[in-house]
Amino acid sequence: MQILVISDTHLTDPNGFPPALIDIARSSNCIIHAGDFTSLEFYEFLSTLGRLEGVRGNSDKPALRGILPMKRIVNIDDTKIGIIHGSGTPFGMARRAAAEFENVNAVVFGHAHKPIHDIIGGMLVMNPGSPTSNRFQSNNTYGLLTINGNSVTGEIIELPSAKDH
Repeated sequence: MQILVISDTHLTDPNGFPPALIDIARSSNCIIHAGDFTSLEFYEFLSTLGRLEGVRGNSDKPALRGILPMKRIVNIDDTKIGIIHGSGTPFGMARRAAAEFENVNAVVFGHAHKPIHDIIGGMLVMNPGSPTSNRFQSNNTYGLLTINGNSVTGEIIELPSAKDH
């Protein structure tokens, strides 16, 4: 089972979403968004691509704050994934995100716009970076989680930059 993991898209217009990710979203079993969709329109667009599980971020508009929790646990098959946007300084953010959850197989978080793939306390902890707003990276990134039974593995993937075309 494959899960597309994104965060910090900061989009008001769905046309800003990378076309390559539309196909990946449609072929994935689930899309996890760790906050900062920004607009209800973009949230609704993503929900047309497949099962969408998300949380709100600090830049999300009031309409999203009313429908999305700050953190949640989603069950996918026999796997529990904690999702939180995160806050504060990027330093130590992975550990802070992991500490927000108990009895989960993985934690997905955002906020830092910096991809992180780590194992903390035996659990996969991932920040996919951003597929649209690479403030601190040379390329935009996203994540993929693969679930096999109750085992979760993940990878961070760079999107080609405009200069690579």
